[in-house]
Amino acid sequence: MRRPDRLVASVVCLAWAAALALPALQPGESEPLIGWTLLTNGWRAADAGIWAWFANPLFLCSVGFLLAGWKRAARVLAALALLLGLSSLAAGPLAARAGYSIPDLSFRAGFWLWLMSLLALCAWTWVAPSLKKKQW
Repeated sequence: MRRPDRLVASVVCLAWAAALALPALQPGESEPLIGWTLLTNGWRAADAGIWAWFANPLFLCSVGFLLAGWKRAARVLAALALLLGLSSLAAGPLAARAGYSIPDLSFRAGFWLWLMSLLALCAWTWVAPSLKKKQW
């Protein structure tokens, strides 16, 4: 395992964990939900056609594969995690297609930090293989 992979894995995991402590989503006029609440309960949204929660286990598995040196597996899972995470932005229409109604959602700092951690991991898994080992 290369040192830069460990550094990137540490940084994205810290960002992901920090997102759990921040307000992430505000449904309508309700109080904002923190990331931890979404992590522990977000899987329930799958019934409404919102699959974004599943980005979390894919992200963590991708980090594990990156640290284990399984670069291709890490790349595939990171890309899938990012795609699922981005689907959060279409939560309203996805829920409507499944026959559910949800209030208007406002995305807060925790959501954007979470999404940026997914993006950073995905970007690293695609860019790192093209970097020369001599640079590190």
